[in-house]
Formats: sequence, structure tokens, C-alpha cells
Amino acid sequence: MRTVRRLVPRRGQLPAVLSNMLIVVSAAVLTAVLALVVEDLIPKPDEGEPEIVPLRAGILLGTLVLLLGALMWRTAVHDKRGTLFYVQILNEGMANLHKEPLDAARAEHLSLRTVTRWVDVTSRRRNGVIDAVEPCHEVGRALEDNVNTDRDDTGYTVAPNLLWPTALAVGAHLPHSDTLRLLELGHKSNHIEFPLDSPGTGKLRSEPHPVPEPKGDRVGVWLALTAKAKEYDVDMFAQFGVSTVHVVTYGGKRPGQDGYEPRFDRDDLASFGADAAEILRRIKAEAGSKELVVIAMVPKTTALAIGWQLAREATAPFFRRTHLMYRDEGTQSYVPMRVWESQPTTPPTEPLTALPPSGKAAGNGHDTEAAGAGDGAD
Repeated sequence: MRTVRRLVPRRGQLPAVLSNMLIVVSAAVLTAVLALVVEDLIPKPDEGEPEIVPLRAGILLGTLVLLLGALMWRTAVHDKRGTLFYVQILNEGMANLHKEPLDAARAEHLSLRTVTRWVDVTSRRRNGVIDAVEPCHEVGRALEDNVNTDRDDTGYTVAPNLLWPTALAVGAHLPHSDTLRLLELGHKSNHIEFPLDSPGTGKLRSEPHPVPEPKGDRVGVWLALTAKAKEYDVDMFAQFGVSTVHVVTYGGKRPGQDGYEPRFDRDDLASFGADAAEILRRIKAEAGSKELVVIAMVPKTTALAIGWQLAREATAPFFRRTHLMYRDEGTQSYVPMRVWESQPTTPPTEPLTALPPSGKAAGNGHDTEAAGAGDGAD
């Protein structure tokens, strides 16, 4: 039964099979008709001047047009339905809710390649920080190698299923290519696909909110785009020594407020990566030497696109002095996740962020980081 399923092309493979068949048939007919036309053009003794038979010439021209059309169709099919790369980093024991959507997406593409890892978040916790640098680097390099070594005549689509901090690191590994697309997996076949290098449209808004009675001078960033954001508020940053929180929303609308429920179309998702990365760059530059504490509730493709966009900015390394907070459902708390070597090795807890007499926040372990750690191209 499995052998039979392999012989029957999937829905995504069928246009490629049909275009190949059309190319073979039209090429065979073209060869045969061309032989007849050439024969008509060869002078023969006692038969007068050679002449072209209109019917044969018409068939030759029509077949040639058909062959060119079939070649163009196959090129379009390979570009649109090329290789689907599924990349996953999930916590051990976490339910994978994307199996059925992935099966549906696979049926629409010519081939599927997967890079999947399960990370034990508990065992990777060091001094209050989840250290995921190694798996992020491993998955990012594996994805980069798979994309770079794939066929040159096909398009590439990446479907991410990543913890949001790891998506930033993995996204930074993606190569620059005008044929690389992202796929937001949805229920059943409700997927949204768009180019990775889509420009921003300015739909995201950032508004600063002061934290009452701050215990430090860190700068908070809350990317509040998905419905999960309606369960939380700005006060959750107080425990991290944050004095000001920049709340990034879609058009100034926070999920759950005034009955707003986020629903994003293709144009929205395509623009979020560039818009969010630009906002993060600006906040990072304005923060100067202050540390950033970032919490994100964003679509999975957005997190990946943000990482790719941030990697294009070499003059202001984003990960240095930046805490990426992961929601640990087991303890119902936020824990910093380290996905890049230059990130802080200790958490942004109150004792470390209390304001000393100088008015500047105390350090958090940068001096104890491994020698040579830096923000290289990830």
C-alpha cells in the first residue's frame, strides 16, 4: 500500500508531472513534424521546386508554442510548489499542534525537508537562564545548509514551528534569496505564504508605557500581536527591573481591548517582520547601554522574519544586553532564554536591577560571559 501511495503523485506534484508529460509529448511531435518540414524543403529530382506544406508548417509552429508554454508552466510550478522546509524547536512534552497542517502543506509542494529538535528546557536552565544557544546554532546551520544545497530551479518555502526566542536565532541563519518564502501554518489548508524579504508597511505601532515604582532602568518591549496578549498587561515587566515598556501593536489595537480580536491577512503577515525589526532597532539604539527585556506574542513566521531582518543590521548588534523572555507554562512564569552567545548569562531579576545610589542599574553578569562571545552573523 505504501508503494502504491509513492507511485501516485501528491496534489502538489501533479502539475509538475503533467507539465513534464506535456513537454515530452510536444517535443516528440515537434521532432516528427520538423522532420517532415525539412523533407519538404529538400530539393528532389524531377519534382520541381521544393515547397512548404501549410498544414505541416502550422502544426510545427503550434507545437513549438505549446512546448515553450509547457516549459514556462513547469518553471512556474517549480517556483511556486518547490521545496517545503519545516523547521521545529519545541520543549520536550509540548504538544505539536502543526502535524495535520504540515501534512496538508506537504501535499501542495514537490518535496519536504525537515529540521526538528526537541529541547528539554528544564535541564538547560543555568542560574535562572535557559541556555538554548547550541540547539539554535545547530538547527540554524542545518536549515541554512539545506536551503543552500537544494535545487536551483525550485522555490524555497520555510514553515516554522519554533519557540519565539529560538525563532530569532534560527531566522538569522536564513540566506538572502528573492525566491525564499515563509509559510504560516493554519488549520486544515488555511495557510498563508509570502516572500521573506517583504517590505514593511508601517502597520505596527509602538507606544511607551511607564512602569509604576520601577526597581531598575531596563527597557521593556512587548510585541503584543496575537490573541495570547489579552491575558497579560504591562505590569508583568515590573519584576524585571523595567522602567519603561514599549508596547508594539497592530495599528495601536491591543488584543482584548475594546473587543479587538486579531485576524491577519497575507499582506499583514508579510509586513510584520520588517516593521517589527525596524521598531526593535530604534528602541535598541535609543536604549544605549541599557538592557532590553523582550516578550513577544507574535505569529511564528513573524518571529523568524524578525531574526532574519535583524541579522541584516551589522552596526547595532541586537542580542547583546537583550533578554528574551520565554513563558514557562509549568511554573507559570517568564524565564530568560539565551539563544545567542552575547546575551546575558544571568536573569533580569529585581536584586540585580535595583537602582544603586548612582541611579544606574547594576550589572547582570556580562563580565562572566565566555571569552570571545559576540554577535556574529547567525
